[in-house]
Amino acid sequence: MKRFLKKKIVITVIFCLTAGWMVLALNAEVEQNARRFDSDRAVEINEVAEASDDALLSNVAEFQTELPATTTVKQTFYPVLTAAEQQIQEMLQTRVDVDFQKVSLAEALDTLQKQHQLNLVLSPQQQYDLEQAEEWTISVSVKGITLGSALEQVLKPYDLTYTVDQDMLKIMSNYEASQIFKVRLYPVTDLCRSHEDYEQLREVIRNARLGNWKPDGLDKLDPPIIGFGGGHVSAEGYQFSGGTISILPQTGSLVISQNYHTHQKVVDFLNLLRQVKQEASLKQK
Repeated sequence: MKRFLKKKIVITVIFCLTAGWMVLALNAEVEQNARRFDSDRAVEINEVAEASDDALLSNVAEFQTELPATTTVKQTFYPVLTAAEQQIQEMLQTRVDVDFQKVSLAEALDTLQKQHQLNLVLSPQQQYDLEQAEEWTISVSVKGITLGSALEQVLKPYDLTYTVDQDMLKIMSNYEASQIFKVRLYPVTDLCRSHEDYEQLREVIRNARLGNWKPDGLDKLDPPIIGFGGGHVSAEGYQFSGGTISILPQTGSLVISQNYHTHQKVVDFLNLLRQVKQEASLKQK
């Protein structure tokens, strides 16, 4: 009997030890699987995070690519330039180097004409002046400026300038150029919505001193204005110098009568207004 009890106790102890070992082994396997799962899960999470980051960066890059670059807006006006006038305008914007040292004005103009294939014409008065004034010499040395600016540097000492007219680049006195007016229509519906907007834009252009303008409201002058001699002169009979600017909301345009150089300044000024508006719109997004 005692022997049987001892045998039973030994078997029970072995069974308990075996069960305990199996529990420990099972716990170790569970813990190992848990660590493996956590590791795999961490790798998966990292891969997802990296993919999300890549997608985010891709979206940001795509968004930045889609952002419109600030560019100079090409001004349209009517009547449009002829093909020859457009070619001259593009040529005047090209960058050039000029180096004239004590050469005659006629020689300098001839050199520029041949180098850049300009259809350059002198007014009759300037043709006569150049033939009579051999002492008209210039010294100009500039690099990387536009051909138009180079021409201004060459012509300015003798109160001369240039205009683009009738498919030609014409050289004449500043006074002659200031008296040649052209009428252009400038569409401005992108800058104006109401009648007040057109009025404000007209005043802004006039106040920017881009050129000489006739006084506004001449038709409302009553009684007559006082002339230089002290006498009364009617508004209709008084000669005011300068261009005019009128609003025409029916066509969404400004109607401007001005000389060549003032028209060029108006084009540049309207381009500047459009650029400022574009940049302000981008900042609000």
